[in-house]
Amino acid sequence: MRSGPSFWLCCVLFSIYSCISAQSPGKAYTDEQIPFSLEHSTKKIELPFVLSEISGLDYHEGRLLAVQDEAGVIFTINPQSGSIENQVKLFGPGDSEGVASDGKTLFLNTSEGLIFRINANHQTSAELLGTGLPEGGDYEALEWHQSAQKLLIATKDNLKGIDFPGKNRYIFAVEIKPPYAHQLFLTIDYKALKDYLQVDEKGIIQYADIRLEYDKPKPSGVAIDPLTGHIYVLNDSGKMLLVYQPGGKLKAIAMLDNQLFEKPEGIAFDPEGNLYISNEQKSQAANILFFQRQDGSGG
Repeated sequence: MRSGPSFWLCCVLFSIYSCISAQSPGKAYTDEQIPFSLEHSTKKIELPFVLSEISGLDYHEGRLLAVQDEAGVIFTINPQSGSIENQVKLFGPGDSEGVASDGKTLFLNTSEGLIFRINANHQTSAELLGTGLPEGGDYEALEWHQSAQKLLIATKDNLKGIDFPGKNRYIFAVEIKPPYAHQLFLTIDYKALKDYLQVDEKGIIQYADIRLEYDKPKPSGVAIDPLTGHIYVLNDSGKMLLVYQPGGKLKAIAMLDNQLFEKPEGIAFDPEGNLYISNEQKSQAANILFFQRQDGSGG
């Protein structure tokens, strides 16, 4: 029997669909040691268009702080409604990636590793910290480490220099007083992570029967759990959430659902240990997902 054009069109469409399906994430996975149900958010907070490229997130005095990619502005967001309550301008149009607060001061970083700060009461003009961080890296995430009294800043891409192998990612601790010294705080070891996830020769994760294609980590957000001290490293690339013990050992991992987390860029905790993760706009409006902490877990 002779096949008509519609038959061949169906074959082509089926092949395309099969390829797309093979490349799409399969199931989400959350290690039981993570005290959140990350497959479903407790609440979804939709954001106004001005934050469609939200790039960093933090919690400060009952409100969320955020920055977006194209302006040196820190936005104060109502965590219930998602409405913008205040805006603090540190500089004009330009690159902004992460935001953090130590309670008294607000900090903002650029992808070049520049860190700006301003008094939390906005009574002074913005000041640039002279951090002298290693070149390259595409610095993406910022977090205040309360016990160390230092800022944490993470690289999303390769650093320059033989001291920093290309596929590894790094988190540095930066002092906020002159001479603004920095030291390596945590290494996200590419090979160690591959071994942990049991990535096979075809690049497929075998850990916990996840069966997803492995994508090297590219941190987009960092936050410290106030109840345990664990370090949460959010990765847009590969949709991974890595949890490290305070000493730097990998403790747990979550593979995030691609539909719920279309472009996860920011992560923060409130004082009770509840979790917030922000997503840039893609097929859905930019949003912040709220995850209620599960009682009796997270130790």
